[in-house]
Amino acid sequence: MFKGLFFRFLLIIIIPILILQFVGLYIFYERHWDSISKRLESNLVGEVRAIYSQIEARDFKDASRVARLLSFQLSEITESKSDIYFNAKASDEYLKNLSTQITAAILKPVFIEYYKDKNYIDIKIFHDASTVYAMQCSHKKVYSPTVTVFFAWMVGAAIIMILISVVFMKNQIRAILQLADAAEKFGKGQDIDKFKPTGAIEVRSAGRAFLKMKARIERQIYYRTQLLAHISHDLRTPLTRMGLSTQFIENKEVCDDINTEIQLMQNIIDDYLNFAKEEGNESTKSFDLVAAIKNLVRVYNNQKINFVSKTESCMVTLKPHALDRAFNNLVDNALKFCKEKVQITFSLEQDYWYLNIDDDGKGIPKDYYKKVFKPFYKLDKNSRGFGLGLAAVKSIIYSQGGKIKLAKSDLGGLRVIVKVPL
Repeated sequence: MFKGLFFRFLLIIIIPILILQFVGLYIFYERHWDSISKRLESNLVGEVRAIYSQIEARDFKDASRVARLLSFQLSEITESKSDIYFNAKASDEYLKNLSTQITAAILKPVFIEYYKDKNYIDIKIFHDASTVYAMQCSHKKVYSPTVTVFFAWMVGAAIIMILISVVFMKNQIRAILQLADAAEKFGKGQDIDKFKPTGAIEVRSAGRAFLKMKARIERQIYYRTQLLAHISHDLRTPLTRMGLSTQFIENKEVCDDINTEIQLMQNIIDDYLNFAKEEGNESTKSFDLVAAIKNLVRVYNNQKINFVSKTESCMVTLKPHALDRAFNNLVDNALKFCKEKVQITFSLEQDYWYLNIDDDGKGIPKDYYKKVFKPFYKLDKNSRGFGLGLAAVKSIIYSQGGKIKLAKSDLGGLRVIVKVPL
């Protein structure tokens, strides 16, 4: 997930937004919020001092009128001083600082309390031992409403920007994933006629380049298949005439030698055509691979073969005939070199299926594990065949998007490991 293109695109969008948020908050608190707070404090201190100056002039009526003009409610109460200071311990630091400033301005003890449920500020001034003046005003005189608005705009804008970015990124990434899926299917020989390049200009260019590459590869395979078919026809015709001509040779020994060479040439042609045909135009189809392997074992009907599957079924979309030829070749080799046992094991792990074919023969040296897959390479120069079997198997497995390798078998011989994605 964290290595995916979508996650990285998301980081490209989110990180600058977060940096912008932090810079904005820093500037707001260091500049705007600090300036606004000091201005609110200064205004409140001035207004309270103006109202209290009228009280000190012993004109409570004028003080009430000034208080109303300044949006205050002024009242005179009698309250124990100890109760007020007891309640003051619950006030926040901002209000305590504000009360200190008012105290310094009017030279009287002051306690400020904020009633959040009613959104007003209660300022109590201790005029003397028995008289307390209370001034109530809106909390907006102390707390700036721009804080909430600012945060709402910042967070809201960030969320909207991220959502818009996610929508656009998903569309672009979907186009890339479609291209990757088409390439994966083409690598397995599956049909991708419905693929159409979409997304940004660069992604569409990559998609069109992929389709051109696909067309070139298919055209090359088609021309090569046609060429081999013509070669087969052109070679088999003179070979047939040569075979017929041997009937007129009186020396039977010479005739047999010529027929042997003709048959050898015929076998070479057949083997090479079969090798090249593994990359032909066989269509893919969905089938149960476990059932196909079981049928293969049943056809061999050989007591030496033991098949074990760790799953009951496995539906795949591959080229069944090509895969059948590959498995036949591998089983033939195992039976050819085994002593008493050939173990075939099928299993599923994560997004791959595995087929292991073990034998109890003498195996081959580790240095030859890769060489035997080369066309026309033979370990035993005197053996029958032309060294195209494993090369054809490798071509089939790789055309299905898989891999094949050799290893030391637990039975003492050779292990062939086939790994193909689901």
